[in-house]
Amino acid sequence: MKNKYPVFILGMGPGNPKFILPETLELINKSDALIGGKRHLEDLEQNGLKDLIFVEDGLDGAVSFIKKYSQKKMISVLVSGDPGFYSLTNFLMKKCPEIYFEILPGISSMTYLFSKLGMLWHDALIVSLHGKSDVPMEKIIKSHKTVFLTDAVHTPGIIAKKVLSSKVSNKKMIVGENLSYENENIRYLNLEDAKDMEFENLNLVVLINET
Repeated sequence: MKNKYPVFILGMGPGNPKFILPETLELINKSDALIGGKRHLEDLEQNGLKDLIFVEDGLDGAVSFIKKYSQKKMISVLVSGDPGFYSLTNFLMKKCPEIYFEILPGISSMTYLFSKLGMLWHDALIVSLHGKSDVPMEKIIKSHKTVFLTDAVHTPGIIAKKVLSSKVSNKKMIVGENLSYENENIRYLNLEDAKDMEFENLNLVVLINET
């Protein structure tokens, strides 16, 4: 049976609430239940009547909640950045094929950073390192512009070391940390410097050819 409400998947932008679309905020306020990361839910926790499901407590719990309550409640899933860009959307659609999802876009960290840099991104190689064990170095070496979605293992420093170990010397690294927040920091770095540096957990890496 088709769910009474669509389950909304809402893009929350790069982090700072001021980048959330007005329509997204309107749907959040109307929702009976919110599913998302603690960072987003704690920022928005204003209505004690809402059910709040933290994805850090387990994605299976979020899936079970959607399957159980989508006939009874208006549910919104809050995802970082844009729902179509390396988010929970694909996972939820595979796990809940019987559920009708409605997606609202958001500003991804990638589009945000490139806009701040004054650079185009349509020609960039995009490499997600989330949970990956290998880095496609052959493609990266040939690409004049590569974006890395990092994680706790594949840090900017580790990426710099891997590129240097491939005997590549004509690349410069741009690291955007805490993008859109007040403590945002965007740095242009040499790979030799970057390989030994510490970085904030919230970061995005762009690798470009030196000119």
